[in-house]
Amino acid sequence: MYFMKKMIIYSFLILPVFISCQKEISIDNGNTPAPNPTVGDSTYLTKIYAAEFYGAGLDTFGINTVFYDNLKRVTSIIDSLKQPTLVIQLSTEYFYSFTDTLPYKSIKKGYGSSGALSQTDTFFHFYNPGARRIKDSIIRPGSVNPGSWDKTVTVINYQYTGNSILGQTVQTSFPTSGPSYLSRSDQDNATLDANGNIILNIKYVQHHYFGGGTNYDTTRSVFTYDNKLSPWARLTAHNAFRIFPFGETFIYEFAHKNNVLKSDELTYGSTSHHYIDDLTGAYTFNTFNYPKYITIPDPQNPVFYEKDVFIYRAF
Repeated sequence: MYFMKKMIIYSFLILPVFISCQKEISIDNGNTPAPNPTVGDSTYLTKIYAAEFYGAGLDTFGINTVFYDNLKRVTSIIDSLKQPTLVIQLSTEYFYSFTDTLPYKSIKKGYGSSGALSQTDTFFHFYNPGARRIKDSIIRPGSVNPGSWDKTVTVINYQYTGNSILGQTVQTSFPTSGPSYLSRSDQDNATLDANGNIILNIKYVQHHYFGGGTNYDTTRSVFTYDNKLSPWARLTAHNAFRIFPFGETFIYEFAHKNNVLKSDELTYGSTSHHYIDDLTGAYTFNTFNYPKYITIPDPQNPVFYEKDVFIYRAF
């Protein structure tokens, strides 16, 4: 399912998930708020309800909630999922210097199906004078159970030339016993459209293993967009979203200025995977031309579908 990809495939967290068919809230019975009327600057995304239809009404199985401060800056984004009751799966906090609107730090926390904390990643973001991100430094301290996982430090550098971005990623692991070692190195080559969206990215990945051995993978990602502004692009947190796609990209975590219509991502090398996500014709827009609904048919049975409902707020 579309919303589920965020919970399962995540840039730094891989979390177990389970979907319950119990009803939590139903869009059909009116318990889910309708998209709010056009009042003032009601263009700040505050919730996305993800519901599924499998023959017995629309049942909500996931909620994405955005929180703000009084300067209209995003302070956190929380993703909840039924397992079987609604529990937090991912939370991201954003930190700013004084009245700045560029997050200098973000902390992502992943939770297991019981709601217990399973992983924490701390990101430090660096920008050039033109407010473009030039570096990310990510620290993963290891498992919340000491001795279970390695500590890892990841550094991503970004270089901009014309309509392209070059990314260099180096990840170093620090085992609980033994010397540190280079565990992963990536290179991304992205091409942008006139609005700054990535339309093509080639990712080369080298996985380095403790004690020797290297695997190589290449991912080719192609995206098309509409000409309407993405609701995520309005958020200050968007400046800290991941820049490059990763092979099965969830668009709510991926920096883009316009709404994604289609993604086609092919990975080959030590692993092989071809992921296509086509949202052409899936959007319904409000009077501000922001998404109101996304309706996604089940590819195995078009009678069934997922419906994402976007809720906005004014300040």
